[in-house]
Amino acid sequence: MQQQTFQQDGLIALDAYPYRALKRGKQCVAVFVERSTESVTIVALGRVVPGDMSGASNRNLEFDFCRAVTPAVSIPPDTEIYFSVTSALESRTTLPPDHSDKVLSVISQSSKHAAHEVECLRSQTEPNTITGNAGFLLACEQDAVALSLKAANLHAQLSKLSTWAADSPDLPFITGLAEAHEPEAFRACHDHQVLRSEQGEIQVLAWMRLARDKRSRGPGVTLVNVRPVGDYEPTGVDLVYLNPKFGALALLHYSSDRTFPQYVDEIDRRYASEEDPTDPRLAPRPGFVKFTTYRHFEASKERLLGGNIHVASDLRGWERRHDGQFASQRHLSNSTFAALLGGGWLGGRKAGYKQAREVIELVLQTNRAVIIAVHSDWNSLAQHSFSNQRLF
Repeated sequence: MQQQTFQQDGLIALDAYPYRALKRGKQCVAVFVERSTESVTIVALGRVVPGDMSGASNRNLEFDFCRAVTPAVSIPPDTEIYFSVTSALESRTTLPPDHSDKVLSVISQSSKHAAHEVECLRSQTEPNTITGNAGFLLACEQDAVALSLKAANLHAQLSKLSTWAADSPDLPFITGLAEAHEPEAFRACHDHQVLRSEQGEIQVLAWMRLARDKRSRGPGVTLVNVRPVGDYEPTGVDLVYLNPKFGALALLHYSSDRTFPQYVDEIDRRYASEEDPTDPRLAPRPGFVKFTTYRHFEASKERLLGGNIHVASDLRGWERRHDGQFASQRHLSNSTFAALLGGGWLGGRKAGYKQAREVIELVLQTNRAVIIAVHSDWNSLAQHSFSNQRLF
């Protein structure tokens, strides 16, 4: 790989060996080297975040925060660091913590520029943890965004979520992402019909458009982060997912106490599909509930919250336990839910932007934040550019 590939704070696509030694969600410093028979030269630094499993044993690696080391740093042969690095390369494993610190120390001592790059990388890879209700809100919003990306088959874009950085823990999740656009630009978005932001009824705080095409053309997902207007902290988070192609509309309610409110039933009643024996879908109602544990937010950690996803109407069919909580033996995993959602197999049918807007308004009235996902195909002829309209 040529050194110019590594751009400051850029994300690179690298066909790297998926080391089994790395655990999913655990970030590590990545050192890129050029190796010959007698020398090892460090040419770049970055961060690696192990992603989903690929096959039975291999794990995909996602690299970001990459920057070139200029000038490149040669590791003298016949040294402890040299043998440690070559051994790790040959065995396809990671360096021990004390050896990795020595490697970074050698890089820092080579030049002031290299020392600055090492320091910047260290600061960027430090855990960014937010506790309390603000942290749980961010964790749920991040989970909703991640599920939406998986539903749109944009697994490669998940690595962008771990670069989250915002000026305040009270800001919605999408505002901390580099891909976020200014709220005012949403009116020029193809999927702006999902909100009536020009009336001031719904406050668009941040949004972004992700697709396989770097210019957001073709199939992709538009993600909007909204929270209730006012100074009150939201009581929770819901995901509203719309696929206009299939007319599929779904609501995912996040619950940390294994209960869920009446408005989920109301949405189920209003937007359920009519009984149709030819309808092959698994769940013709829009309401779903994810039972998850109350936890803090950490951008570098696992992007999906643990927990099972249930069909809301199925939960209502079971009697409540003595503690008022719901229980059901049927549930979906995160991956199964996302795959079925993206294929139009879940949620109310014959729904459009109007129905999604109505659901969003109902949720906001309960003082809950909403992640809105529109799985759509943008026409390249009418594509707008928002490259200069970032929030941060």
